[in-house]
Amino acid sequence: MAKVFLDTNYFIGLANRAPEPDAQDLDEHEGFISILSCHILFYVNKIIVPDPEMNSFIKDFNLIDLSQDILDKALQGPLLI
Repeated sequence: MAKVFLDTNYFIGLANRAPEPDAQDLDEHEGFISILSCHILFYVNKIIVPDPEMNSFIKDFNLIDLSQDILDKALQGPLLI
């Protein structure tokens, strides 16, 4: 099992479509998303809160807070270990 961080666009794509083969592959892994991805999902899709279906979907993922430390590391590029 791998830890997989989903880009906001991919996360929104999963939320907007019926499960596809790619989504089924994620079932074997632990999914992570930025807490901001949730906000963007609701804003882009004009979802009114509360939305039980979206809440249930989001609960399938681990949420990552955006902190100054995480932002600093992200700005250094993908090769940072």
